[in-house]
Amino acid sequence: MLFPFSAAPLEPVRPAPEPVRPALARILPPPRKPCQRHKNGVITSAGLCARDLLFALFMPQPVQPFARNPAGSRFECRHPHRLKRRKYRGVGEYRANMIFCARMAAAKRTNLLVSPEPDGLITTPIGRWALDKYRLVSLYSRLFSTGMKNKWPNRVYIDLCAGSGFSQIEGTGQLCYGSPLLAMSVPHPFNRYILCERDEDSLNALHQRVHRLFPTREVRFVLGQHDEKIREVAKEIPQGNSVLSFCFIDPFDLSIKFSTIRYLSKYRLDFLLVLMLNAYAHRNVKAYTSITNHKIDDFLGLPDWRQRWQAEEKNGTPFARFLAETFSKQMETLGHLAVPFHKMKLIRSDTNLPLYRLALFSKNQLAYKYWEEVLKYSTDQSSLF
Repeated sequence: MLFPFSAAPLEPVRPAPEPVRPALARILPPPRKPCQRHKNGVITSAGLCARDLLFALFMPQPVQPFARNPAGSRFECRHPHRLKRRKYRGVGEYRANMIFCARMAAAKRTNLLVSPEPDGLITTPIGRWALDKYRLVSLYSRLFSTGMKNKWPNRVYIDLCAGSGFSQIEGTGQLCYGSPLLAMSVPHPFNRYILCERDEDSLNALHQRVHRLFPTREVRFVLGQHDEKIREVAKEIPQGNSVLSFCFIDPFDLSIKFSTIRYLSKYRLDFLLVLMLNAYAHRNVKAYTSITNHKIDDFLGLPDWRQRWQAEEKNGTPFARFLAETFSKQMETLGHLAVPFHKMKLIRSDTNLPLYRLALFSKNQLAYKYWEEVLKYSTDQSSLF
């Protein structure tokens, strides 16, 4: 149920102190900007619009949720926010949606990438298109860590292909934070970070950068290939029912084994995977379908996948789509919710060639709500950056 503004004049609440905290000033729009979209506006039981709810979350001081317009008969929201018209089951659900909209809007206004200065240590080479991936990973990490901070006292970030911490765009000197450092830069950090990297030099560089840039973070480093060291990684996950983990896996090819995913699925854990389907699988169909090649066997965890592929090939199904949908069905066997092919975000090269897909797998619908917002952001990012 929606609650319209009353036509009767209301006593204004004491305004929020100005200037606001510097951290909030960076992520929120300028204050006292009338909402042009919702001229009549809607309010919650507390009488707060989206921006005011964000103030209420982080600031103990009273806020000014509304003010009288020049006509004097109605009230309008001071601050813009996105809110779809829909029916709510109660005030609690409506307020929760308003808080979610506020957090999402604040995250989108934040610069999701960080460009550091060179430090003389080894860097990880990437293509320019990888910046899109980093933006999406950074945004989801922010939504995950902030949205879960009051529900789960212990939140863990796991990166099985952590790299060196700094990534450099090939052919340029431009640097940016890698996925581990982006996860450490979120407004509400995870309680523990578990970083696995197979290259010793890269892991040493990552260790030095974490110690210099984020000395207060609790970090566990694991040297070795993630499939071989998965038990060592799992031992670093805290025990108990109050632990929720987010695992990001970004391999250079289809080197991730499904047995690794199955082993980690014993924990409360959401996966965000880079599926190298177009860049490698589509170009090597004959090599992968060879009976002597076990790469796809390990990736899908299915020894009989070749028979299934022969049936799908006759129907005209592309090899990359077959692998993605089969992998999604395998994740369902572990208790994760179904993920359709079109919800796996496609990343393209500078020449518009399809490279790989970002796929989220979770056992909770709320994670997919966050991912939906991330996908909307990726569609609109050309207008945001």
